Amino acid sequence: FVYKTPAKKLALCFDNREDAHFLQRIKRSCEDENVPFVEKELPAGDYLFLRRDGSSEHILPIVIERKSWSDLAESCLDKGKVRNRLDCVK
Repeated sequence: FVYKTPAKKLALCFDNREDAHFLQRIKRSCEDENVPFVEKELPAGDYLFLRRDGSSEHILPIVIERKSWSDLAESCLDKGKVRNRLDCVK
């Protein structure tokens, strides 16, 4: 799941506003598997991937949103909210 070359590395970036217990589990899993990770406040989504090239970071066009079934249904019904969220990551 981690792609490495001497100059490039992928890192999992997760929103620091996620559930604290869940974040601890994710961090522990990343550490156990040697997956680089970063915690930041994300404008949209709960997880994304960063490509690190030396001192710069590039966001890859993959955004993951963790939702319960009821939250997913509510988001689908409120289409304007979804469009606004997607505009944040463009």
